[in-house]
This record gives sequence, C-alpha cells and structure tokens, in this order.
Amino acid sequence: MKIEIHKAVSISYTLKDNEGKVLDSADKASPFTFIYGTGGVIPGLEKELDGKVKGDSFKLHLNAADAYGEYSDKLLQNVSIEMFEGLD
Repeated sequence: MKIEIHKAVSISYTLKDNEGKVLDSADKASPFTFIYGTGGVIPGLEKELDGKVKGDSFKLHLNAADAYGEYSDKLLQNVSIEMFEGLD
C-alpha cells in the first residue's frame, strides 16, 4: 500500500547527528507510528515519505529549515523546575 494522506504509517529509523552519533531510533519491533499528512512529523521527512510503499528504504539528510526550524534566541523560554511534577 502506498503512503497517502490520512493513512497510518509505521516506520523504523535511526536518527544521527552530523558526527554520526545516534540521537534516536525506532526498530521494527517498536516502530514510530503516525497519521501521514496531519503535521505529526517534521516536513522534510513527510515529503520524503510521500508515495513510498512497505519495504522502501532511504537515507535522508535534513537542514534545520526542513526539520524543526532554525535556532532562535527569541524562542527560548525559562521555566521553573517546580512546573514539572515528580522532580525534587
């Protein structure tokens, strides 16, 4: 089945930084599942997945603009640790 808007998609992946350090992963036993086309994943990944079918494999390098966006000091917000439950 081809990946299409509003279809459930499960993927296994390994996310690495520019130095090759593994930052996150999901394997076939515990894949990452989401509804395609609803903004639940970063735009660059969603674009790359468009039209793929079960068993397809690919490597993807994303720039910040196609992921979570460029870093901006203006978007930083300090919050008190007391705002988080269960932390002493």
